[in-house]
Amino acid sequence: MMRLAISLVAVLQVLPVAAENPVSWYNDFASVADTLKSNEALFLLDTLTEREGVSWHLTDKTVSPLKPPMGRQLRLVKLRVGKYAWGSVEVPYFDLPYRLSLADQKRWQFTVARDRLNYLGMQFVGETRATSSIDVRLINRTAEVRALLLENHPELLNRFELTYNGYYPDDFLRFVSEAQ
Repeated sequence: MMRLAISLVAVLQVLPVAAENPVSWYNDFASVADTLKSNEALFLLDTLTEREGVSWHLTDKTVSPLKPPMGRQLRLVKLRVGKYAWGSVEVPYFDLPYRLSLADQKRWQFTVARDRLNYLGMQFVGETRATSSIDVRLINRTAEVRALLLENHPELLNRFELTYNGYYPDDFLRFVSEAQ
């Protein structure tokens, strides 16, 4: 089994984007990209969380759960080249933990390839929550993320091709990439 090496850098920078859709940039994107090893690639993690205490779990149990803050956050993560899947998401309900299994759903699987900026989509956890249900979605925001990167981190797109790795193909991203 391939072991996953994940590097998360402390919060170094927060850039305001649009007031109606503020995005927190979790880490210094340039420094993360500059420290890639030969077997690593970049994964752009996009989360929007409307509840406290959410944690995302990869199927690889050697990786600590990701616990994003409330709000929208883009995080650049170094992963070993390979195939991955989000196994579950945990969203507490009052003082009760609740874990939703995602492992058997193909849309939560993704591939991380070298020399690309790999993107799965925005992982959304909504405010709506009951004892037996969670509002969890995977939303393709590739066009929006591309515009945000062009505005805030164009050097990243000059070095790496943004690649959508979601379950359904993204013809729009391919069209824009070919037009340039």
